[in-house]
Amino acid sequence: MTKLSEIRLTKFGWFLTIGCLFPIVFLFLAPFLLGGLSKINDAWETKWTSFSFEKETYWIDNVFGGYMGVEEIAIENENTFTLFGASDSVSRDKRHPIAMRTTDGGKNWKLSREPINFRYAQFFHRCDSVFMVRYLETRYRGEHQVYVSTGNYMNWEYFGKTVYSGLGYARVKQEDSSFETKSFLLEKENIATWSYGDLCSSLGKKYAQSDKNWIICGYDRPDSSIHEVHILHKYKGEYKIHSSFPNKWHIFTAVGMNPSDFYVEDSLFVALLDFKMSNSGVSWLHYLYYSTDGGKSWHNRKLPRFSEERLMVTEDKILILGLDEYSQKGRILVSILTMPRPKR
Repeated sequence: MTKLSEIRLTKFGWFLTIGCLFPIVFLFLAPFLLGGLSKINDAWETKWTSFSFEKETYWIDNVFGGYMGVEEIAIENENTFTLFGASDSVSRDKRHPIAMRTTDGGKNWKLSREPINFRYAQFFHRCDSVFMVRYLETRYRGEHQVYVSTGNYMNWEYFGKTVYSGLGYARVKQEDSSFETKSFLLEKENIATWSYGDLCSSLGKKYAQSDKNWIICGYDRPDSSIHEVHILHKYKGEYKIHSSFPNKWHIFTAVGMNPSDFYVEDSLFVALLDFKMSNSGVSWLHYLYYSTDGGKSWHNRKLPRFSEERLMVTEDKILILGLDEYSQKGRILVSILTMPRPKR
C-alpha cells in the first residue's frame, strides 16, 4: 500500500495547495499592503502634480504670524508676486502689517514692515489694491481704520473707516466721501458656507477675477448623492447655471467642493478646485479644471495641495502660485507651476 506522504501532487493538488495557502499569505501581508497603498495615496493627494506643469520651488523664511500667516496674495505678472500678513510677535498687541515681494519669480524677496500696531486685522485684495482693516480691542464691533496698499505694495496709506464689518467682510467708506457714492464691500468669498437659492449649497463660492457676473460654486445633495460644480452667470440681474460637471471621482466619495480661484476670458474658463472626501475626514483632492469652449466640455490636471494659492492666466500660459509650510519649521515653500495656455 502506498503511503499518503508518497502520493505525488497532481496539477489539481498543486492548485488546491496554493489555493489554501493564498488566503493565509494574504491575511499576513494585507496590513503591509494596505499601509503601503495608504502612504502612496496620501502622497498622491498632497504632492503629486500632473506632467502638464513645469514646477519651480523656493524656500523663504516665515516672518508671518500663525501656522503660515499669509492672509492675501497679489500677482502682477509671472515674475512679480506680493504676500501680505502680520508680523509674528510674542505679544499679540504689537503686531504689524508685513509685505514680502519678489520681482524675479521667487528667487529673491524684499520685506517691508509698517509701524502700524493692531491686535487683529483682515486683508482684502480688490483689483490692484490690498486693503487692511485694523481691529483693536473691539474686534469687529464699531468703526475701524482702513489702510490701502497699491503700486509696489511696499507701503500702507490711511484710507478711511468701516461702516460695518464682521468675520470675512467689511463695508468701507473713504474718509473724504459720502456714504452713498464711495462705500463698497470687501469680502472673503469662501469664509463660510454660502447658499444662493437652489444653485449653490457647498463650502464656498468664488467670483471670477474682476468679474462678479461669473461665480463658481459647489452643489451638494447628499440625500440623492449629487455632488457637482456649478458655473453661474448673471443674466438680467439674476444668476443662472451656465455649466456644470460632477465632482472629481475618487475611491472615497467627494462630498463637497471648495473653489480657491476662478478666471473667465471669452470662451476660456480656468478654476482651482478642492474636493473634500468623506464628511468625517480631512482629505482633499486638488485639481485645475479648464474649458476652452465656454463650459461645454471640461478637462482637468492634478495639483498638489497648498495652504494658499492664486491663479494667473497670461497670453501664453497658466500660472499657479502655491504656498505651504510642511514640516520645516519657520519656513514657507513657494511653488510656481506653469503650463501652456490651452487652445480651443
